[in-house]
Amino acid sequence: MNLFSDLKKKKKPIDKEKEKEEKKEEKKEEKTPSPRWQKKTDQPAKILQSPHLSEKAARLEEEGRYIFQVARKANKIEIERAFEEMYGVKVHKVRIINLPRRKRNWRGQTGYRSGRKKAIIQVAPGEKVNIH
Repeated sequence: MNLFSDLKKKKKPIDKEKEKEEKKEEKKEEKTPSPRWQKKTDQPAKILQSPHLSEKAARLEEEGRYIFQVARKANKIEIERAFEEMYGVKVHKVRIINLPRRKRNWRGQTGYRSGRKKAIIQVAPGEKVNIH
């Protein structure tokens, strides 16, 4: 004695192979984003914070290498894209130096000098950038 047997929907027989093919086509259409290294950065100025100025940095500039302080969470791909977007040159190699925070004493109190992240960016041979 089923009271709701009339209300239940009857399922139509569906071909399972056709259903699988349709799902595969839908997945293929969804998976068409461009690779992440081809995307443009939102704000390259947030990634490349400032050029690092020192004697060593000046010497490396003659060789086509530029040193920048970069965001702590930035990776090599993001740094490369941001530099190419800001200066319009092709980047050959990116190296990263992660400097830890340092303990400092001042007037009897202990504190810390914040750490930072630097990137050495080498441009393609024959290209120059004026960062100053």
